[in-house]
Amino acid sequence: MRNLKNIMFYGGLTKECYEEIKEDINETNRRDVDIFSIMAVCTFSVLAFITGIWDISISYNHNIFILAAINFIVIGILNRLIGKWRNVGADLMAMVFVFCLLGSGIAMDLQTGIEELAVVFPVFLFAISIFFTLRPLNIAMIILIKCAIFLGQVMVFQTGKLRSDNITDCLIFGFSSIVCGMHVVGIRIDHLYQLHKNQIMIETDILTGLYNRRKYDEQLQKIKSEGGVYTLVALDVDGLKKTNDTLGHAAGDDLLKGAAACIKKVFGPMGECFRIGGDEFFVIINDTVTRDQVQETFAGACENYRGTYVSEVSVSYGVINSVEHPGTPVEEMVILADQLLYKDKQSKKGKRRE
Repeated sequence: MRNLKNIMFYGGLTKECYEEIKEDINETNRRDVDIFSIMAVCTFSVLAFITGIWDISISYNHNIFILAAINFIVIGILNRLIGKWRNVGADLMAMVFVFCLLGSGIAMDLQTGIEELAVVFPVFLFAISIFFTLRPLNIAMIILIKCAIFLGQVMVFQTGKLRSDNITDCLIFGFSSIVCGMHVVGIRIDHLYQLHKNQIMIETDILTGLYNRRKYDEQLQKIKSEGGVYTLVALDVDGLKKTNDTLGHAAGDDLLKGAAACIKKVFGPMGECFRIGGDEFFVIINDTVTRDQVQETFAGACENYRGTYVSEVSVSYGVINSVEHPGTPVEEMVILADQLLYKDKQSKKGKRRE
């Protein structure tokens, strides 16, 4: 039962895995709608031009192609506008686009007549299922709506009567479209999830689970090109060499994992955490944060950590933000953060001597 639910709602993934790639799905939907709309506008515009030349009296086919081209222009504009609303997900966008498509589909069916419904009907179902949603359950709902519209149109054309072959056609087209659509969407979702996992492997430090040096360099470059308000936190684990020498490398790894856990617990909700080298960590926050804001919380997290080999974690760190240093290049901000880190480490050594 759970597997069926996952197939219907999440393309075969679990809910947690689906949520991990939800933003990727939203972006994929926006991109696909862009491509599909441009292709459809070009195709229907060419067909409208050809039919206009072919038949001087301008046949109903010409009007249908113009209607379709205009409809896809509207869909493209909606996609660009809705795409700017970051809180609007793929599901809502899919519904907007589907109702636009259903509108043009009804208009086409009414103009073409019952003889040509069999051609328009499956094409629109499949186009909707592939391009306009990446949630399988939506495909089933969309196709059932279209089936109901199809039967309603047949009744109008046939003065309220339905033949057995009308229902059979509807069931065949509907079932085959649902199965094909869900299969295609399942493949696409799985592909997105595999890409997501590969990206995580590329960007993640294996030992700590934090982002690695590669991701750190990318984010610094992003700050350099885009600017904005940000805070840098440079961190260094105290006593790693001593732990390795006295307790062994397993204890050293435990110390690094503990430091990473404390860093992620305190700074993770604020920004992105990185392990950039042996005992060196870094945090980038897209907001203004000062040391006073995090000092007590971070100290508590480190003191209360209990690992397999170590019972406490000590981390020296320096915090600097762009508001206090306006106009300073990000490379110099990193150096200043390191200098504050070094001062913190030296002050701890001084206290130990005392």
